[in-house]
Amino acid sequence: MRSSISSDVELRKPMYLSNSLLWFGGWAATFILSVYVLMPRLSDSLSEFERFSVAMTLPLVLMFITAIVIYRIQYGRSLQGFKTSYRIHHIRLMDIVWGIIISVIAMACMGAFSALSNYLISLGIIPVPNNLPLILNPNAEFNHATLSHMVGGQILGNWRVIVIYFIMLFFNITAEELLWRGYILPRQELAYGKKAWLIHGLLWTLFHSFKWWDMISLLPVCLLISYIAQKRQSIWPGFIAHYIVNGMGLIMFLAAVLGVL
Repeated sequence: MRSSISSDVELRKPMYLSNSLLWFGGWAATFILSVYVLMPRLSDSLSEFERFSVAMTLPLVLMFITAIVIYRIQYGRSLQGFKTSYRIHHIRLMDIVWGIIISVIAMACMGAFSALSNYLISLGIIPVPNNLPLILNPNAEFNHATLSHMVGGQILGNWRVIVIYFIMLFFNITAEELLWRGYILPRQELAYGKKAWLIHGLLWTLFHSFKWWDMISLLPVCLLISYIAQKRQSIWPGFIAHYIVNGMGLIMFLAAVLGVL
């Protein structure tokens, strides 16, 4: 085990485009296989929501384990070294402020660009599979009846849905932020300097290719989070923004469970 924090950082090697493509492309392929090959083959006794949660959470758990194992292999067991290497610094007020600012901008951009995506879908320029489950369908209207259908019955008072969603959300944010902004971005900075955020953001957008119809609306969000993560040299702004933006789905399901929606 290495006791020197500085030696942890010095062990980083530059990550150029070829290796970056392997990382982002490999995980993109994993999610495509999980969503389009594994999910349809899961038991019919599971609801659509449960099948989707399994298909998403399994590769996310693998990503989380990968981020931890990589550090263990390269640096040992130093918790402080892990925090330093993965930029999990003491959270500062401006990290929180930037996280909220990113969230507001991200949701505005996603709203605007989603309209563009839907228009292109309607023209047939962006193809969308006919057999998409409701939870992935960009044309689906999420109301109480739709959400009840997704969970395979009555959603009112169904707290199991919230537990499942929270577990999926936890691994979604934690795994991605540790691996993308904690492990990969610092190494891309060694290769590309101040332009690393641009390459990182573009590749992170491509990572979401399992729902390619959303990539137009995700592009500005991915670029913004990557830029602020590099500018602040901290995992926290992206972590906070990622949780707020992706947490909107949890809030929607929670409203349905409480009977508000």
